[in-house]
Amino acid sequence: MDPAAFLRRYPPFDELDEATLRSVSTASRELRAPAGSVIIRQGGDPSPFLAVIVRGSVDVVAEGRVLDVMGEGEVFGHMSLVTQEAPVATIRAREDTLCLTFDRETASQVLGTRSGAAFITESLRRRFDDMVATSRDEPIRTVDSTVGSLMRSPALQCDPADPVERVARAMADARTSAAVMRIGDVLGIVTDVDLRVRVLAEGRGADIPVWEIATSPASTVADDVLAAEALFQMVQGGFHHLPVVSASGEVVGVVSETDVIGFGNDSPFAIRSAIERAVDRATCIEAARRLPDSVAALVDAGVDAVHIGHIVGATIDVLTRTLLAFAFDEHGPPPVAWAWLAFGSLGRREQALHTDQDHGLAYEGTTADEERLDPYFKAVAEFVTQGL
Repeated sequence: MDPAAFLRRYPPFDELDEATLRSVSTASRELRAPAGSVIIRQGGDPSPFLAVIVRGSVDVVAEGRVLDVMGEGEVFGHMSLVTQEAPVATIRAREDTLCLTFDRETASQVLGTRSGAAFITESLRRRFDDMVATSRDEPIRTVDSTVGSLMRSPALQCDPADPVERVARAMADARTSAAVMRIGDVLGIVTDVDLRVRVLAEGRGADIPVWEIATSPASTVADDVLAAEALFQMVQGGFHHLPVVSASGEVVGVVSETDVIGFGNDSPFAIRSAIERAVDRATCIEAARRLPDSVAALVDAGVDAVHIGHIVGATIDVLTRTLLAFAFDEHGPPPVAWAWLAFGSLGRREQALHTDQDHGLAYEGTTADEERLDPYFKAVAEFVTQGL
């Protein structure tokens, strides 16, 4: 990667002269932060650097609440660096993230320019706006609220034929992580993750029409649904965004996991993602061990016990599917058609944390096949159940 070519696309670097930009770029250092790691801690030592996100995203967390999500090209750490005061928020990697960092001397070359001063002013304005918006929204940001009451602004809508670059710029200008579109008779959605995974990671051009990377048809939620129900829908489907529609079918907004409830690293979404990304059985089980902390956060947030049971059940389903995949890696692919069955509280989606697990494994075959197939499926069942 050419740091100068990357930086000139984003403020406050975009107005630097070429010589200064090259000098600043040469002084940059790479910072790699694994998902869930804290880069800057609220109330801790002043930030030693200004950082620009090259790849990935970070959560901005204050007093345990996720206030914002920052992505490619966005800057953090500069206010604490300039004032030499403790950071007012924690910056935590939302996913594996790569940043370019600049020490105080180098950052001064950037922030000391006219464009740099304007950038700091804009940062202060946004911080004030966020504080006002947060205090205004606090009374209604509960799981007993309807999804419609969580909407801060209308949904960003685009034409499916719009080029990806135009949609990405519109999302950045609106400070939103998703845009929706009508694709024929159905609704489509594109998110910042789609831009990274389906465009940048695949080396596709910025001029391709956005419908090519959109998820369609998108799963939607009615504006009169309780936030707790939307939370379960997200966890069950693995969605991080849901378009919100009115009774007439009009799109009134997009709700994200952060809008519904801001847990951060202990959210059901983060745990589900960690389970699905696990590289082996041990890391899969380790990720699932965070579930009690997530449930405690749900209880503290006032989520109804029925909804918590649904969410726990959906998470156990993901854990089971992932363990089955590892079991097949360990023991070989299934020789016949099969089905894993969930009984009892898990089957009813009323799962508690400390309870027995009732499962069954059915497979195709006759009595004559038992001697050949039973050892294989017993080994698979043992592999999975010991991890649940």
